[in-house]
Amino acid sequence: AYKAAQSLFFGTNRADSPDGKRAVSFYDSGMEHLAYFWDLTGENPVMTESMPASGLLPDGVPDSPLWSPDSQKLAVGISNENIRSFTFLTGARPTGFHTGAGDLMKVFTDSGYSFDYELAAEPEAELVPLEWGKDSESLKFSYAWTDSTGVRRSGTAWYSLADPRAPIKDIDEDPIQK
Repeated sequence: AYKAAQSLFFGTNRADSPDGKRAVSFYDSGMEHLAYFWDLTGENPVMTESMPASGLLPDGVPDSPLWSPDSQKLAVGISNENIRSFTFLTGARPTGFHTGAGDLMKVFTDSGYSFDYELAAEPEAELVPLEWGKDSESLKFSYAWTDSTGVRRSGTAWYSLADPRAPIKDIDEDPIQK
């Protein structure tokens, strides 16, 4: 395992799984961003899989990989010129935050939460994964965006993988800064 930990990997933003058996790194092929998955159980690392890493976000650039405590799920930050969001590359499904400003609120309203404002046409949204729950079924994330009056709104929430129809739980909105 020592040699595997010290070996060179293709790509950047390497993150080892909590159990030490796998790693992920990212590579820009010039046409798309790829995620490389590595087996670390042998004397040398072995690439086991590669896949597009942009999720549903066109021209998305991956960063900040975050493994779940059980080493089965991987959340990855994704950003392009319009939005910073996240997706799941293993053990889950896309979050629904990637297809534009209109869909951002839909994920929240589908979960039974309503806001007393509307988003700006270009909300400069940032949804950033912060930490996994101990059960590896929920992910705490921060959100920030601009509403239609130009006020920057933010808070935190939990994204639950256990409830695909209403994934957003425990929203905590920050006070408005004036």
